[in-house]
Amino acid sequence: MNQKRSLPIRILIPVVFALLVPSSAAFAQADPHGFAVELFGGYFAGYTSSRGITVHDDTLGVRASYRFNRVWAVEAAVSRVNEDLVFWNDEISLKAYLLQRDHFGLFALAGPGLQRAKFAGSSYNAKTVHAGIGADFALSPKLYLRPEIIDRWPYDFLNNRYRTTDYSIGIGWRF
Repeated sequence: MNQKRSLPIRILIPVVFALLVPSSAAFAQADPHGFAVELFGGYFAGYTSSRGITVHDDTLGVRASYRFNRVWAVEAAVSRVNEDLVFWNDEISLKAYLLQRDHFGLFALAGPGLQRAKFAGSSYNAKTVHAGIGADFALSPKLYLRPEIIDRWPYDFLNNRYRTTDYSIGIGWRF
């Protein structure tokens, strides 16, 4: 009697496993690896524990990325904040896609960076760490929109409750 019950289970387990795990050929065909370039713009906000949130002028930038597989990508970005105090953000990020559908991908990214500023004839450079979340919306097989929020913390001031945030939207092209 136990053999009759265990036979369907022994057949059912491999069938369910085969349905749940995609074949390697199907995975390779759906693998969106390759280079992409983006132009982006948005608003820049700073936060300090003493002044709260202050919204600054717009920010403009460019990104280049390489996607290794369906989950992992690496990217480099350069952005400029346009206000009285001119500064640049240079960053390298590791990006992980958390959710993907036909024309949509949700991702998180993090990495190190450098914030360069010039004001009143002097300049400073601050090492930063950043983390963000965003999405890719495919407009065509190559063209996409990318809204994103990134927080940055100067490495030297991690305990001082100072950070900056970019709210941006980009347009990109996959090669």
